[in-house]
Amino acid sequence: MQLDETRLILIRHAHVDSGKNGRRMCGWLDLPLSSTGELQLQCLRGEPSEFKPDAVYASSSLRARLTAETLAANWRLPVTTDPDLREINSGALEGMLIEEVKHRFPDLWTRNASQDDADFAWPNGETYKNFRERVFRALDLIASRHRNARIPVVTHTGVIAQAVGAIKGLSPAVWEHHRAGPLTATEVIWRDGVPVQLLSFNVSGWWREL
Repeated sequence: MQLDETRLILIRHAHVDSGKNGRRMCGWLDLPLSSTGELQLQCLRGEPSEFKPDAVYASSSLRARLTAETLAANWRLPVTTDPDLREINSGALEGMLIEEVKHRFPDLWTRNASQDDADFAWPNGETYKNFRERVFRALDLIASRHRNARIPVVTHTGVIAQAVGAIKGLSPAVWEHHRAGPLTATEVIWRDGVPVQLLSFNVSGWWREL
């Protein structure tokens, strides 16, 4: 590891309960973990990693915080939460079923699905450009506090997609290409304010290998 760089282990939170009627718009919506998510956390409790970082960070959203607290308990560390590590803000459409969005707002959905407009935002929501800027500020602050270390950050698939997309030179509007699964880890090297190298992506059972 070079001087002034940090390895960030970006961990997506455990599985959430999005309801029986299908997937929902879930950015800042604070959904609880599902029964599947609770079982995933039991794996963390039952197979603690011998690796012990200097700190554990998490999005302030409940699903990320609960995941981080379970992980940090194994290492007897506190969790530092940051609202800037949250998922993208979907504004007025938070909580709406995806199929309903497609039906009621077909033009908006088409613009979003094209993944070529970094200034796209849902009504009263956040643009992809601003989303990347927000989460990169938060991640850079973590990296600057822990130079030459490996630090776990429990966050969301959108945040992880932004980090991977930046490494690959993709627009902030590209959200579909790198969707990490629940309770997977993606590790990046962070240097000079940005992610510069992808070490692993969407790894299950990562805590056994740390």
